[in-house]
Amino acid sequence: PLPGPDPEEPWSRTPFSGSRLGEVEIDLGIVADRLLVGDGLTIANADIGFAMTAGEARLDLRNGSLATGLVRASAFMELVDGQAIMNGQLVLADVPLEALVWRSEGQPVAEGVLTLTAEFDGIGRSPAGLVSALTGRGTLDIGQGVFHFLGADAFDLVIRLADEGGE
Repeated sequence: PLPGPDPEEPWSRTPFSGSRLGEVEIDLGIVADRLLVGDGLTIANADIGFAMTAGEARLDLRNGSLATGLVRASAFMELVDGQAIMNGQLVLADVPLEALVWRSEGQPVAEGVLTLTAEFDGIGRSPAGLVSALTGRGTLDIGQGVFHFLGADAFDLVIRLADEGGE
């Protein structure tokens, strides 16, 4: 599902405003056997934390399992002078790649062990502005990788394009 009703413009352009909750503070912990995060993608044994004070919010997936691997994530947002400042990270460790990729003829298009570390940050005056300004960096490692349905000619082309900078 999209965050808004318009698929052409799912993120609101309404500017952020100060907290309407005043000095309310929230510190919430949730433990769930299953957390559905996408189309058929489930995190098991999810330990989630949410904290909010005036002008700040933090959401943490402190621990969870994706297939037989580990997943952790966090996002922090602070509202300063009508501008949201956001940063976060995602860590996947030892996740079976076949749990994430699509299938063709009943077989996963790739197999292996995935380890991913990603960080992101951004600044914006509205949800749409914040999402459009997000930047990130990270590392990806696929150990014991096997890619099915990939011809040798296609692989050579991908390597050549990568060497040329995608031009």
